[in-house]
Amino acid sequence: QIEKLKQKYHAQFEEWRFLLSTNHSILCYGFGSKRTLLNEFAERELVKEGEYLIVNGYDEEFDLEQLLDVIEYMFLSPL
Repeated sequence: QIEKLKQKYHAQFEEWRFLLSTNHSILCYGFGSKRTLLNEFAERELVKEGEYLIVNGYDEEFDLEQLLDVIEYMFLSPL
């Protein structure tokens, strides 16, 4: 049953990418972690748009200042 649900979500990935490209959000809710699903979405669909960044905000060592430094380095620094 979990595999069927996973396939259902994977079939929606292209639609999710379209929604994000039109400034809409995607809300994933329910029991269990959505991390694997969202990482698969990034690896399969967001990569088609270019660079992407995955932030594990649940990590207790998460630091917003460090995140902003990484974003600046990855996306705003000259090559």
